[in-house]
Amino acid sequence: MSENRSPISSQPVELNRGFRRNQVIGYRKFLVDFKYLLLEQLHNLKANWFWAFIVSLCLPLALVFGFGHIGGTAKSKQSLLYIISGSAIMSVATESIVNMAQRLASFKSQGRLTYYASLPISKVAFILTLIISRLGLTLVGMLVPLVAAPLIYNVQFDYNLWIAFILLLTAFALASIGLALGVLVSDPDLTGQLGNLLLILLLLASPIFIPSSSLILPFQVIGYFLPPTYAAEALRLALTSDFNSSFYLDLGMLIALMFVSFFLINRFLRWRVN
Repeated sequence: MSENRSPISSQPVELNRGFRRNQVIGYRKFLVDFKYLLLEQLHNLKANWFWAFIVSLCLPLALVFGFGHIGGTAKSKQSLLYIISGSAIMSVATESIVNMAQRLASFKSQGRLTYYASLPISKVAFILTLIISRLGLTLVGMLVPLVAAPLIYNVQFDYNLWIAFILLLTAFALASIGLALGVLVSDPDLTGQLGNLLLILLLLASPIFIPSSSLILPFQVIGYFLPPTYAAEALRLALTSDFNSSFYLDLGMLIALMFVSFFLINRFLRWRVN
């Protein structure tokens, strides 16, 4: 009798072993999740990429031209450094906070966030794909001030890979704010208004267009806890190839803020929709 039962009883074991062999776990699962989520997000951008590209192109260009000509502040190379760094950081912050928050709120109102929450996917992979899928559009806003300002004002700056690294770090560090706002607020219109208000407060409290000494004391203190403060200073130092201790301190703070933001989102932010 044991010989008759042997093939039958071993079949579930063999099927279970085959199932385990076909499972994708660990870092391989993360990479698979990231691949398909990124492809989906890139596909979703096909509908409105042109207008998003136009906005990413015009906003920093208007800032560079407006602050230099209308405000009359482009009188020295140091003033231009603040205009360029401020325009680039503001472009990154607009995409990372306002647009990201509206996108997540739209997902939530349409029920798509509930769908993603029901899938056995990595939350970090989902966050990364949301950010990386729009980096192509964000990159335009990052590079326009760096290219247009020297042409308009006939000045020369040093271009290096540190600039791209700083802008990418800033995008990731600020994206967590937009993600949290988009998940916590259901109405896309309200999310856009709150995002713009938060963007204004964030930029006012950070010395990106003006030196820190020109801000009032409370804003100077608050600025030490905000990523744009370190991003703008690091970008100005990179444009002049002044890689001193302050530059590496700014990079360290950006990296630390980025990891803290992603840890808090992954640990405490609930993706379930009530």
